Amino acid sequence: MRIVIDFLHARDGIEPATLDFIKVLAAAAGPRELWIAAPLGHPALLDDLRLAFPGRVRAFDLPARLAGERLAAALREHALAGLSPDVVLVPAQAPRAAPKLPFPVLYRDPRDPHGVPALLLELDASAAERVSRPQAARPKLAYVSPLPPVKSGIADYSAELVPELARYYDIELVVDQDSVLDARLEGFPMRSPDWLRAHAHEVERVVYHVGNSHAHQHMFALIRDVPGIVVLHDFYFSGVLDNLEREGYLPQAFVKALYESHGYTGLLSHRKEGRNPSIWKYPLNKGVLDNAAGVIVHADFSKELATQWYGPEAAEGWQTIPLLRGRPQGSGTPQARAAARARLGIGEG
Repeated sequence: MRIVIDFLHARDGIEPATLDFIKVLAAAAGPRELWIAAPLGHPALLDDLRLAFPGRVRAFDLPARLAGERLAAALREHALAGLSPDVVLVPAQAPRAAPKLPFPVLYRDPRDPHGVPALLLELDASAAERVSRPQAARPKLAYVSPLPPVKSGIADYSAELVPELARYYDIELVVDQDSVLDARLEGFPMRSPDWLRAHAHEVERVVYHVGNSHAHQHMFALIRDVPGIVVLHDFYFSGVLDNLEREGYLPQAFVKALYESHGYTGLLSHRKEGRNPSIWKYPLNKGVLDNAAGVIVHADFSKELATQWYGPEAAEGWQTIPLLRGRPQGSGTPQARAAARARLGIGEG
């Protein structure tokens, strides 16, 4: 069972007693798996949590001020959902009107006299109730990707993947293009990035397919407003961000991403060596990674690059899923294999 401790609300830090309470809970958890969700914008809190729970802390860059409570609740939900909780524990008093989430949430004041054993039993019961509760409807997935007829390998990949995901999700296609032309995608709602910003609270999952081309230009701002799972097709975004800055689509996109991802070292290198060497040298991807509720890559090489650039824990929790490879109907039959071997001049055996 996975318990996620939600500290996303703790922008002003946490009391030592609260940290001690969670340490006691972790020590008594036994086979239960504990993860910590924390706000990225509080370095001191992150340091305390990472020291106390090495390798078990996930930081999320949620905006401090948002236009509405529903959007704030949706962003929090997406962040927590990325950790796949069986139950969420918020070490604080329950608010008067707690938002409804698709997983059990328990609020508990660390000063509660009932103690840790009783809390663990309550967490177990809440998680078990969720497992036994029938699902009334399939979760809704916002699928953010270029799609045909956009000339992109990722667009073609998504056209294959969406019908498979539709077996498990109600899918909304979020695109920044005039039309979607592919028979496999007929019948799926087509939405704009602004629609997702306005309706983020209505979807349970958001998936971004991000690559280093203009087909993904709208995603760099959108993911900051609506975090989600990122399928990282390219590790380097320096090329497209340079183009988007030059074209005026995202003013100062390259320089801002260079500083965000690589700090003053990157800026100094850019000043000394120039733009083209910086494009080839620096990934400029932290704006995407820091707003990702989770990361999927197609090869472990991307994990190695993340470790190289951002430290040994940078790719912890990333999932490697090989590229989808469809086969034409009938290609797996003995007759088809024999015909292929004959064309290639390969004998039997």
